[in-house]
Amino acid sequence: KKAATEQAGFVNAALEHYLSVVYGKNLREGERPDPFWIKEAGLAAARVFEARGQWTESINLYRRLQELVPSLRPVTEKKIENARKNQGASKTPAPG
Repeated sequence: KKAATEQAGFVNAALEHYLSVVYGKNLREGERPDPFWIKEAGLAAARVFEARGQWTESINLYRRLQELVPSLRPVTEKKIENARKNQGASKTPAPG
């Protein structure tokens, strides 16, 4: 059980780091964000959200990536569509 708790802690720490890159919280004064690392961090954070079933968060993150790295729009549009499908599926009650 301790290993699972530790792993969750590491995933949470990684997620925080990814989001700090996407939202520019790691930048020093006068430093400009690098689109490559925004893309890498954003896609990694979205994978964490998706693995957790946090579809709204992943959709919001993909929208943010579209603003910051417009060239990602074709990829993020597909990912948003997939997340919406999964979001809807998770809200649908099981037949019974």
